[in-house]
This record gives sequence, structure tokens and C-alpha cells, in this order.
Amino acid sequence: MNTDNYIITIDRKIGSKGVYTGQKIAEHFGFRYVDKEMLTKAADFFHISPERLKNIEEKTSSFWESLIQTSEFDSPNIPTYLYMPTGRQVYEVQSAIMKKAARESSCVVVGRCGNALFGDNPKHIGIFLHGSKEFRIINAAEYLGISIEEAVKAVDKFDKDRARYYSTYAGYSWTDVSNYDLSIDVSKVGVDKAVEIIIDYIEDRFPELAK
Repeated sequence: MNTDNYIITIDRKIGSKGVYTGQKIAEHFGFRYVDKEMLTKAADFFHISPERLKNIEEKTSSFWESLIQTSEFDSPNIPTYLYMPTGRQVYEVQSAIMKKAARESSCVVVGRCGNALFGDNPKHIGIFLHGSKEFRIINAAEYLGISIEEAVKAVDKFDKDRARYYSTYAGYSWTDVSNYDLSIDVSKVGVDKAVEIIIDYIEDRFPELAK
């Protein structure tokens, strides 16, 4: 890992404006923003659509774990019968893509257990964003383009699925704020103030980044 690069990870509850916040942080510091591109690159690697990756269940595969350690993930010619990866395989490929991005430049990573992946890096800061359920439902409805009634169900499902995802791959409770450097209730301070707080915190930790 290139320890000259800074890594800001943002883990969040759906509807907590994690994407917006991550983009604003990346824009402020001139860092690379890494989010959905990981899913796209992983889909390219497996030669399947990003949509299909979202429904894959977790399963360990020692074959893929060994492949991850030796491949540069440039979409090699993989036999057709291997095109249905498990959740574990997708996680490992996305993790490798995230690590590659961090080696190349300072970056802001949203989701995908980034906090756990980069937690031992001296230039890493882990952020957790959350908010009241009402706040998150309204934002989720707007972000996903669905009704409030649909958003209520979506928020519950996302919370359940994400908790399971983090427990499986990060090995800790997703909402345990002791695992992060900074936790913010966006519903209380507002998203723009949350961005300011994060920027101030990053610059306090790394004064060389202050403008």
C-alpha cells in the first residue's frame, strides 16, 4: 500500500447522504472518488452485468481467493461456467480494486467495508454517517425515485442486508461507532454541516491537507 496517499472511507446508513458527502469531500481535497465504479469494474471482470452482482449470495471459494492474490483484474478470459461469482468472490475483487485505487492516488471510498479494509493504514480516516429513520426514508425515496411507502420497506431491507454484509466481511457490527474515527447524525446537523465537520476533522488530523 502506498502510504503517501490518504484514504477517507465513508460507511453509512441508506438515506444519510453518503454519496453526496463523499463526492464533496473528494472535490474539496482533490481526491479520487470511488463508489459505483467498483461494481462496474467487478462486473467487467466477471463478464456479467452490475445488476446481477447485487443479488449474489455470500459463499467462500478458495479458488477465487487465490486468484485475487495473483491477478491484476484486467478482465482475463475466464471460462463461461465461472461467470456466476459468489458474494465472497465479488467482495474480494472489489476489495482488490479499492486497494489498487488507493495505491494510485488519495481517494474517498464510499461503502463496501472500506473502513475495515484500510483500518491499519496510518493515513486512513473512517467516517460513519447515520440519521433518524424518518430523515433517511425521505432521502431514500428521493434518491431511489420511489414512494415514501416503498422507501419505508427499502430502508428496512437495506439496513438488514448491510448489517449482514458488514458482519460477514468486516467482522464487526456495522453500526458500532467505536469502529470509526468519526460518527455523525446527519439528520441533526444537516448534510452540508456534516461535510464541514468532516473536512475540519481531516485537516485537524492531517494539517498538511489544510488549504
